[in-house]
Amino acid sequence: MGIFMGKIMAQCFVLLLLLSNLYADKHDDELNLVKKYLKKDPIILEAGAHDGTDSVKMIKKWPKATIHAFEPRPDVYRILCKRTKKYKKVHTYQLALGERSCRQTLYLSSSTQPNQICDAQSSLFPPDKTNWPKELDEKIQFDQGIQVKVRSLDDWARNNRISQIDFLWLDLQGNEFQVLNASPYAMSRVSVIKTEVSEKPLYKGTLPYAQYKKWLQEKGFVCIQDCNEFHGDAIFVRKTLVHH
Repeated sequence: MGIFMGKIMAQCFVLLLLLSNLYADKHDDELNLVKKYLKKDPIILEAGAHDGTDSVKMIKKWPKATIHAFEPRPDVYRILCKRTKKYKKVHTYQLALGERSCRQTLYLSSSTQPNQICDAQSSLFPPDKTNWPKELDEKIQFDQGIQVKVRSLDDWARNNRISQIDFLWLDLQGNEFQVLNASPYAMSRVSVIKTEVSEKPLYKGTLPYAQYKKWLQEKGFVCIQDCNEFHGDAIFVRKTLVHH
C-alpha cells in the first residue's frame, strides 16, 4: 500500500508541475504579445500581484520598467516583498484596489484539503458559488474575512503623481470592471490592459465578460486576446496604438 500511494503521489506531483509550466508558458506568451505595444521603460501596474512571481517575470523582461505591485492579503504580501526585495524598481503596496478609498472586508480563500494552498482566490466580493465549477467548489472555501485598506485607482494615481500607465494587469477576482469604471482619470492614461474575466459571475457583483468587453471597446480599446473559456484572461490595447 505504501509503495502504491507513493507512486500516486509522485504522479500527482508531476501533473502539478506540468500544469504549473503550462500556466507559466501562457503568461510568457501573453507578455510577449503585450511587448510590441510597450516602450523599453514602461510604467506597469500589477493589481493582485499575489506572491510576486509575475512581478519578477516582468522586471526581467523589461529591466528598465517601473512596476507597482498591489497585494492586500498580509500573508501573501510578505512573500511578495521577499521575492521582489532585490529589484529596486518593483514597488509593493499592501492595498486592494476598489471603487473608493476605504476599509473593506477581504474574503479569504483557503483549501478544503490538508497540505494544499488556495490563497489566490481572495476577493473584496463574496463568492457566488452557484457558478463555480464543481471541482473548484469542492477544493476552495471562504471561511474568514479580514479588514484591508482599499484605494481607488484614481486616488492612488493622483497621490503618486502617475501620469501614464503603460501596462495595467488586473487580477482582482471579479472587481476589475468596478475599479476601472470608478477611475476615469487613470483609465484615460492606460495603454494596455490584461484583465481576468469570467463568462458568469464567480463573485457577487462581477460583470459578465460579454458586458465588460463591450464597455472596454466603448472606451476605445481593441481586444487582441479574447477569452473563449468560462474563466481566464483577456488583453485589450488602446485603439490608437493598434492602428498606429
